[in-house]
Amino acid sequence: MDERSPKTFQIYSASAGAGKTFSLVKHYLSLCLKESDASSFNRILAITFTVKAASEMKTRVIVGLDAFRRNPVPAKHRGMFDAVKEELQLDEDTLRNRANSVLRRMLHDYAGLGISTIDKFTYRLVRTFGYELGLSVNFDVQLDARELYRESVDLLLDEYEEGSEVMAFIHGFIESQMEEGKNWRPETKMLEMAEHLGKEDSYHVLDSLHQLSLSDFKAIRTELSGRRKDIRKKKAVLVEAGNALFGHIDKSLFTGGQMISYLNKLSGSNYSDWMPGKAVLNQLDKEVFTKAKPSPEADAAITPISPQIADWLRSVIAFCDQHLADYALLTTILESFDSLAVLHEISRKLEEYKEANNVETLSSFNKLIHESLRDLPAPYIYERIGEKYRHYFIDEFQDTSILQWSNLTPLVHNAISSGGTSMIVGDAKQSIYRWRGGKAEQFLKLIRYAKHPEKSDYPMGYALAFNNLEYNWRSREEIVAFNNDFFTYFSKLFEDPSYSELYDESAQKPKGESDGFVSLEFLGIENGARSVSDEDMIQATLTRVKECLEEGYSPGDITILIRKSKPAKIMATAFAKEGLNVVSEDSLLLGNASRVRLIVACMRFIHYPNDIENRIEIVDMMHQTGWIPNDAEGYHYALLAAAASSVEDWKKWLMEKGVNPDKAWVEASGLYEKGEAIVRTLGLMDEADPFVQFFLDELYDFGSRKGQSIHDFYEWWSEKKEKASISSPRTQDAVQIMTIHKSKGLEFPVVIIPYADFPLFSSGHHVEKRWISLDGEFGSLPAVELPMTKKLNEALGTNFPKYSSEYDTFRKEAIFDNLNLLYVAMTRAVDQLHIISTAGGPPKEDYSSTGEFVREFALHKGMSTEPGARNVYGTKAPLEKDREEQNESVMNFDSFHTSAWRDRVKLSRDTDGIKDQLSAQPRLWGNLVHALMAEVDSKEDVVSTIERFIKAGDIPSSYKDSLTKRVEEIVSHPEISNAFEADEVFAEREWIGEGSIHRPDRISRKGDIWTVIDYKTGEASNSHHKQVREYMNLLDAEQVHGYLVYMNDEVEVVRVSKDEALPRGGEQLSLL
Repeated sequence: MDERSPKTFQIYSASAGAGKTFSLVKHYLSLCLKESDASSFNRILAITFTVKAASEMKTRVIVGLDAFRRNPVPAKHRGMFDAVKEELQLDEDTLRNRANSVLRRMLHDYAGLGISTIDKFTYRLVRTFGYELGLSVNFDVQLDARELYRESVDLLLDEYEEGSEVMAFIHGFIESQMEEGKNWRPETKMLEMAEHLGKEDSYHVLDSLHQLSLSDFKAIRTELSGRRKDIRKKKAVLVEAGNALFGHIDKSLFTGGQMISYLNKLSGSNYSDWMPGKAVLNQLDKEVFTKAKPSPEADAAITPISPQIADWLRSVIAFCDQHLADYALLTTILESFDSLAVLHEISRKLEEYKEANNVETLSSFNKLIHESLRDLPAPYIYERIGEKYRHYFIDEFQDTSILQWSNLTPLVHNAISSGGTSMIVGDAKQSIYRWRGGKAEQFLKLIRYAKHPEKSDYPMGYALAFNNLEYNWRSREEIVAFNNDFFTYFSKLFEDPSYSELYDESAQKPKGESDGFVSLEFLGIENGARSVSDEDMIQATLTRVKECLEEGYSPGDITILIRKSKPAKIMATAFAKEGLNVVSEDSLLLGNASRVRLIVACMRFIHYPNDIENRIEIVDMMHQTGWIPNDAEGYHYALLAAAASSVEDWKKWLMEKGVNPDKAWVEASGLYEKGEAIVRTLGLMDEADPFVQFFLDELYDFGSRKGQSIHDFYEWWSEKKEKASISSPRTQDAVQIMTIHKSKGLEFPVVIIPYADFPLFSSGHHVEKRWISLDGEFGSLPAVELPMTKKLNEALGTNFPKYSSEYDTFRKEAIFDNLNLLYVAMTRAVDQLHIISTAGGPPKEDYSSTGEFVREFALHKGMSTEPGARNVYGTKAPLEKDREEQNESVMNFDSFHTSAWRDRVKLSRDTDGIKDQLSAQPRLWGNLVHALMAEVDSKEDVVSTIERFIKAGDIPSSYKDSLTKRVEEIVSHPEISNAFEADEVFAEREWIGEGSIHRPDRISRKGDIWTVIDYKTGEASNSHHKQVREYMNLLDAEQVHGYLVYMNDEVEVVRVSKDEALPRGGEQLSLL
């Protein structure tokens, strides 16, 4: 197509702090306001990767439109307004009017605002094409795939009996776990294996494995084991020959004893020791295996057989050249073969479970769409969705998986070819989620296409345009300069030109404030240790924190970024002991919150009252939450009571403390209500504890999705508690400690990076594994997962090029990903950046850790990397005394309200049920008056009683003023006011007299004077006087006053006289 075609496919490379969100929102608003059509936003789809990012963009769009329609435009939004005005070439009035129209339409059609996560968009596609995908209409989505995997593992373990083929593989799997020193219980490892079921990289392998049966796996294992056994036999022949030839000779007679040592290694199972080392090969070249001046014994024993030893060594080398690679590969495959068979069965059980329960995992949607819809024309997909998007925005593209982009590509291409646009934004240097499927390489490929369209055959190449956001608006000048130097210097690391070009062009132009401070600190390693001790690293970090606090920074300005969560926990614990407030990932976990643990322990006690450990947990958590006095004696007594008491005595002890879990549990019905009841009985609603509220949310969510089984909840919670956490806003009162991954997209005034020496390549139990296609080289086994290790790569050499190629790719990607981690960490800082790493000299050519990057750069800049050296760069900026609060405003709640549903729901006796027609229904009005006055003992009760009736829904709020006025007239009436200052009050109580039960509205006593009051509505009647007189005459008292109180439009009080004669039988009224 003509090169002059409009560049409607824009690729943006947005480095850290480059104003990516500003650019996205600007282009989005420009499309919304480009035409006078107020519904143009319905044709725009903006895709992000997190709910938080989608919410932020929605907020910015709406707030921006609201600002644009104002005159004048608020200063904060003037820059965006001018940028959009310039791009659209519109005058201010036109832009303002369009913004007003679009905003009004957007608020009325908020569902049409197409800004969502990619998962949500994918879910819409699946819902739309459920029939084509083979899904039922009402399928459910399980967001937590691990729960489905657990169900599948449980089904697998429960279904099969001893002696079955599956159990044979599971036993083999358990044995391999025990040999490696891991937990023998299979569930945990099987769950880890099941994670493959949701990974894109595993889909093609799992599909091919589905073609195999357990019998096929058994046959393959037999074949592989046989091939390995044959190689061992051949090696055994060589070992036996070596022993016969020279094994009996004293080790000390050989040069360095090396031949005997090598023979022993060859006898072992470690294949990496089979090939002779350099020292032995040097002896072979000379065919001399003794010292230059051998002893007579050595000369006599070894020299005559040296040619035979040399021939033996050559035969061993020939054996290794022919069989070592095969043996290494066979051994590696067989080590995890049982795991592969078990994974095959877990996959089968997962499919059975999903079909039986009509559920799907979110991770499977991309695969379903790719396989089922890839051949459908894009217009058809649009018609089925119900909306035709003409403009696409994709944010954080470096984290997009291959399938995600593959599914979006036809839609994007269709939009561009039909006159629409697309804008893709990302930064390959911030690609740190490869383990989640993110492939920065496809973004780098798009950049290459956009830069050099003439060299590519990309279908939309004619529309591509590359844009680099070159300014940094976040960090101070010196920090930007330091990072520019650091990362451009390491562009040399990469053989891949796309990686090296990315970092070579990574320098930014500072747009932030002047100054800025960076320090590089190097700590020594103690003798015999492999790394800097935690104590030294914590102390160095603590020194930097205290230094910043002394300079005027608040704790909330300081963030510590760490690669792994384990050292982050250690750091947080140490800081807490120093008296510093800390917010860390661990501190936000629900399972670590003492109040949540107390709630769960009380819930468990109801079902497991004899569980001593759980009782001790209750005591411990009651102590931490203040239920038990903070003294050693009281705490010790409580622990003894928990351990030694009977169930009944323990319940009494709890009730003495004001805790009655049984009562709370019985009164509640569902799982959420039971948890809420425990919260109430523990008095935890008095303050708004976010941990308690989040826990109740988890209870509600579990109950609504999984049912009301408390036992199922306990099992689910045992794992969930280690992951569920609250969301906490930044606070000025606590130092933040977080992993580098969590910090992505954030910025902080001060950043400290301890442990800046993490390995580039995982090892041990955490070594990375990748699928390698076998293509029939090992029977019918289609592929196998192999560890990416130097040992295996050296053993295979050029004999298995697929592995060598994958291993080279792995190393390149590992170096790239870890440099990206450093980039993300070092570009979060605004004012100060402190890096603490390991001391040492120049690194080796073959890098193994990021600490070597830091040391090499420091040496390149002439800095010291000796133990204890601290190098500074730049200038500390003066801290403003009255810095504005940077956090978003947060509304704090002092308490949250919870009450039993029985207290909130009442059975209405109002059969008409129309409260606002009381005046037209005398019976309703009369009932209300009697109920209300029965609650008023004194003048002080009037307002609170009426408010309580309104809150309960018994009185409309509109009646408040008029009712208050009437009741206050009654209690203040001069004739009966003393009755509302009484010593005793009996309201609506049953009395016995004349052989029957009476229920006077009110009888009160003040001193020796009794007063009877009856409340009436409607017209006066002689029978009213008779009724009150009967009550008065039944009272056995000298001074009895009686009154009728009529409450209609006006309040009328009528005095009732007492008859002198007593009723027949001489009975008096007595309280029932």
